[in-house]
Amino acid sequence: MHHPRRPLCSLTRLRPVRNAALVAVVLVAGILGGCAATPVPANEPYLKAYTEAKYPAALRLADAKAAAASGSAKDMPQLIAGMSAYALGRHDEAVQRLRPLTSSSNREIAGKANTTLGQIALERGQHADAARQLLLAADQLSGDDSARARMLAGDAYARLRMTAAARDQWKAAEPRATDPRLRQAITDRLAGRTTDAPPQGERTAANPGPFTVQLGAFANRQAADTLISRASTQARQRGQPLPTMVMINEAGTNRQLFAVRVGEYPTREQAQTVLTRLGMGGQVVSLRR
Repeated sequence: MHHPRRPLCSLTRLRPVRNAALVAVVLVAGILGGCAATPVPANEPYLKAYTEAKYPAALRLADAKAAAASGSAKDMPQLIAGMSAYALGRHDEAVQRLRPLTSSSNREIAGKANTTLGQIALERGQHADAARQLLLAADQLSGDDSARARMLAGDAYARLRMTAAARDQWKAAEPRATDPRLRQAITDRLAGRTTDAPPQGERTAANPGPFTVQLGAFANRQAADTLISRASTQARQRGQPLPTMVMINEAGTNRQLFAVRVGEYPTREQAQTVLTRLGMGGQVVSLRR
């Protein structure tokens, strides 16, 4: 299939997806002076690998592209290399690759770099740094990308126990969001339907592992099925484990509920990383009985 070189002024469609058929619509901006620059075609091998969640190949191909480029033309492949390193869990490498891009002349590239650095800080428990980085990203980006960065900044404030600041960011994110899943995630936070993990080091004998990500628990199976469908789409797009449904007994009442859960992890931090990457409402719960 031929992919025309069409300049766009946004990177908001640049997200990992599993469905190769979507590659044709994943176009990215020019990297010199916005739309005045030479656009990047969606069938660039490193972009195609990234959108298909083939992160090792994306990183290798992006490095090769950056090595052959000069000046600001290096920015886009370097961004993809850094985001691929993050997706592979190589956080130190991702930070090293992305930090120089926060001063890119292209605000979209700088914003994407700041968003990923903010997510890394959030997953490391560096919540004040995460909030600062994500607020920078929110100001540099637009649309859903700006809303997502602001939502995550709110999450960082919530983990700092700065409830008012967290709600301010979630409220600011809400009108900017157009993606239904993102809007739902923000709505869940404002309604208190998500629980933030305790600060690092707070795990005790009273709250042992293993842990799982619980996206919701319902008395009605249809409601659980609806959430599984929505969460499965989100998980595939972001390269995360798929959710499953399990029966649990509600604490205190012993009532049976349909719980939607994702994975099993030895530490709370690992489970929280998955929840953050999913970008949905939910909580980390212990599986120890």
